[in-house]
Amino acid sequence: MTAIEAVTRVRDGMVGKDYTWHRNPAGPSDVHRIISDATGFDAGDEFTSEGDVRAYFTVEAMQGMFGAHGIADQAILDAMADAVIEHRWHCAFADDAPCPGCRGSGRPLSYVLFDPEREQWMVYRGGWYPCEICRGRGSVMRPVTTDPTA
Repeated sequence: MTAIEAVTRVRDGMVGKDYTWHRNPAGPSDVHRIISDATGFDAGDEFTSEGDVRAYFTVEAMQGMFGAHGIADQAILDAMADAVIEHRWHCAFADDAPCPGCRGSGRPLSYVLFDPEREQWMVYRGGWYPCEICRGRGSVMRPVTTDPTA
């Protein structure tokens, strides 16, 4: 299950619970908003490892925080955890380093900026484009794994 499929299922289940969705999730900012609204993952301390993210996104943790209103489908929670890890939303992993193409480049701010609407680091090259090294994430990361012991 992809993150878009997961949040679409969550969104559909939230209709009628004081949530109003005007469109289908179209990109990372929509996915982030829906995951945040459904789980509150970005309300506390930043995650320091993939294990922290996966421990947060469990049925037991959701039901412990939200009771009967917590998400009870582990496949949906796994897809959400994968999206959080992939995009490094609310994460401060020790092995991430600033991207040498944008955030850690030492370039003046007139050539590098964070676009909050796109949620990406942008580099000026005759126009504003997402950094080609980190795809706009701002950090160079190790690949996402599905190994829960990683």
